[in-house]
Amino acid sequence: MVSARMTDDAGDVGIRRYFGGNRTSQIADGNDEVAAFYCDFSASAGGLEAFQKLQQRLFHDVFHELRPPPSGRQTAIGILQKKRKSCMR
Repeated sequence: MVSARMTDDAGDVGIRRYFGGNRTSQIADGNDEVAAFYCDFSASAGGLEAFQKLQQRLFHDVFHELRPPPSGRQTAIGILQKKRKSCMR
């Protein structure tokens, strides 16, 4: 029971530190259950952070490719304005 409680407390501390922005904090050293929990938590958190960076890069790349270049927009606006003027005559 004591080790379960310590693991829960250490997990709470680690989670609060992680989501508070401290990705490098150490909460346990050694070979006990708390250290094993922390190693597992750190590995999971590192994987989540890598996934988040990859996702952000993907969204950036997709939106960059979907955005028309300014010169293309200007050309399209010019064509639409000419068509509109010719239709109004």
